[in-house]
Amino acid sequence: MKKALSLLFMFIIFLFAGTFLATVFYSFFLGVLNYVAGINTTVFEFKTILKAFFYTLPLIIMLTPPVLCYYRVRHVGTYPQLITYIVISSLCWIVFLPLTLKAQEYFFKDNYIVYQKKELTPNYFRQDKNEVYYFTENLNTQPFKKDPVSTVKIDTSADGSIEITEEVVSKDFILYKDAYPFTDIIIKETFSSNNLRFLIDYKVLLNYAYTSFHKGFSFYIGFLTMALCIISLFAFTKFFIWRLLNSIFIIFSTILIFFVNSFYFNPILDQFKNKYINNNSFFTFLEKFVDNPFLCIINISIFIIRLSVLIINKLVKKYSNK
Repeated sequence: MKKALSLLFMFIIFLFAGTFLATVFYSFFLGVLNYVAGINTTVFEFKTILKAFFYTLPLIIMLTPPVLCYYRVRHVGTYPQLITYIVISSLCWIVFLPLTLKAQEYFFKDNYIVYQKKELTPNYFRQDKNEVYYFTENLNTQPFKKDPVSTVKIDTSADGSIEITEEVVSKDFILYKDAYPFTDIIIKETFSSNNLRFLIDYKVLLNYAYTSFHKGFSFYIGFLTMALCIISLFAFTKFFIWRLLNSIFIIFSTILIFFVNSFYFNPILDQFKNKYINNNSFFTFLEKFVDNPFLCIINISIFIIRLSVLIINKLVKKYSNK
């Protein structure tokens, strides 16, 4: 019972500490995204913190079972601990996550991107490819101004020239488009965002959860096949004799599950899905009840394979001791 209570205590600590740290870091990130050179701004605004909170909270909820599994590797308990883990994990995925997704409706628009009215400041040189722009007055990025803005444009190529033009700002204006997801291209160059690549696309996973939840019960059950893979990691907390191997297995398994479920939506797979999945009558039928049925089958297959490995391992240990 003591180990079960310690697991509950660990859940409370991770929920509050993880949410706090994630909110702070993401608030700072949003501040950087919306920062414009030459403008005094406050990074930690209440509205930004609130949106960061509701954006990062689902991540903390989804990471709760793996963290508890990792904790259990060094604090192995009996059935009360198992029951506590099942209750906490079920609450996270079936209650807390849907409530958070419901709350997001009031705080998120335009694909979870925080937009604010910003103006690119004058007296700064902004380079995009071979062209350098210098504005003599503030340049609105949102809402877009209809009036042209006097701009000095410098072509840095071998045969380039300098000219003064009247730029009309639109959503296709090069400095606005190429600076995405930042507001100012100077800030984008500073942080070298083009070099950042992530194995797991959290935004894709969040959108998958959000869409499934709002489509109905069966669709959210389809999304929960990923939760099934995550929660089942508890069975492997003492799979190996060495605790370090158990910890490594849990960490890499968690990364693999999230990677598979986010990579499935990568445009690279569009051709494969159009050819073998979207036109398949079996998957077309399943799409009446769940989104991405092939992904659900993958998750269930991962769970079955793990369960089979666990059972085989138990049988081998049982009969080898006889």
